[in-house]
Amino acid sequence: MPEPSLEESELQLPMVTTPVAGLDQPGFKHIEVLRIQRDFGKRDFEIAMDAWVPDGNLARIETVRLWWYKTNKDGERGPFSTKTKRYFDIAYLRVDEGTWQVQMLADDRRFTFMVAADGHGGVIATGTAVLKDGSAVKNCKMQHGDLRAAKVFGVPTGIEELRVTCTDSEGVVHEGQLAS
Repeated sequence: MPEPSLEESELQLPMVTTPVAGLDQPGFKHIEVLRIQRDFGKRDFEIAMDAWVPDGNLARIETVRLWWYKTNKDGERGPFSTKTKRYFDIAYLRVDEGTWQVQMLADDRRFTFMVAADGHGGVIATGTAVLKDGSAVKNCKMQHGDLRAAKVFGVPTGIEELRVTCTDSEGVVHEGQLAS
């Protein structure tokens, strides 16, 4: 799937290394939705899921982006490199004005997040968490992610799983894997 289309939008997101102060754009509020750690690559890099909401319409998400979050540089963001895209690809699909589907595609796995505006200026990501006992918690609100690499002799060869911590509709916290 293609990157989010910004052709009809006034939002002009940078596709370069961007300090946190540069994430808010005129007429749009930046929201960090989720952060995903990894057990491969540079230790100072996590994955950020960011969204932008128009100032005049808090029920709309203008766009969503997954990109690097640099922990050693106060949350500076940066686009994924070609090398990174060998491990996973990203697909974005606008479902409606306030909802996006974001997929991380890795090997034969497809990890899906639903990203939705709450109408009050907040944005949440949900998904299906599969628990250790095999049960599934649908529409679990994501709090944290941890992308784990499949490795051969300690060398990453692909993506094994995406571990998540999330909260169900009754406020119960769960730990499991994002369904793929």
